[in-house]
Amino acid sequence: MPLPPSLQLRKDAEQALAAAAEARSEGEVRLIVNEINDRIREAIRTGLSGPPHNLVPYDVERIVSEWRSRG
Repeated sequence: MPLPPSLQLRKDAEQALAAAAEARSEGEVRLIVNEINDRIREAIRTGLSGPPHNLVPYDVERIVSEWRSRG
């Protein structure tokens, strides 16, 4: 059974952060985070069915900085 849209977005956001941590380049990190941020902004703007997702767009620069520190 598929997850409600709000829970699927939460799951996708977690997976996006994990993918960003494993990215091969800074550009890839930015692309991954910007794509999930677009989806989060759209969900905030339009609403999703299911429990509240409680997500806000991620700080791209912070995530890039964390990625750099791992490398």
